[in-house]
Parts: sequence; C-alpha cells; structure tokens
Amino acid sequence: MALVQYDPEQLERAASALTRSQTALVNEARSVNATIGGLTGFSDSSTERFRNEVRQVVRAMQQQSEVLALHAKHLRQLAQDVRNLSKR
Repeated sequence: MALVQYDPEQLERAASALTRSQTALVNEARSVNATIGGLTGFSDSSTERFRNEVRQVVRAMQQQSEVLALHAKHLRQLAQDVRNLSKR
C-alpha cells in the first residue's frame, strides 16, 4: 500500500486561492448584473434578448463560484484531516 503525503499548509494555500477566485467571480457577477439592471431608455426586443443572455452568463458565473467554494471547502477539510492524522 502506498502512502500519500499531503502538506496541509499547501492545501490551505490552494483553498485560499480558490476562495479569492470565488469572491472575485461573485463580485464581477454582481457588477455585471447591476450594470445590466441600470440600463434605461432601451426597451426594444433586441435589448431584452441581450439582457436575458447576460443574465444567463451571470447565473453561470454564480454557479461556478459555488463550485469554487465547494472545492475550497473540500481542500480545507482535507488539510484538517491530514493534520489530525499526523497527531495520531
């Protein structure tokens, strides 16, 4: 059986990088959403199609941010598990 070594500090750094990316993605999604919501004076059908397309992109950004957050959580849990194993 092979023993796999993990560095908990390296796992934490990777988790932090994912969290920073997740935060940036959430902020950008909010900014895009606010910009689109603030467009006034445009009410034709092509404008509505454009807004709907942008909203779909914003939803995709939000979903991806949730994936990043989940992976960061898993890395932090793995780091903690490694720390706990080393205490045994």
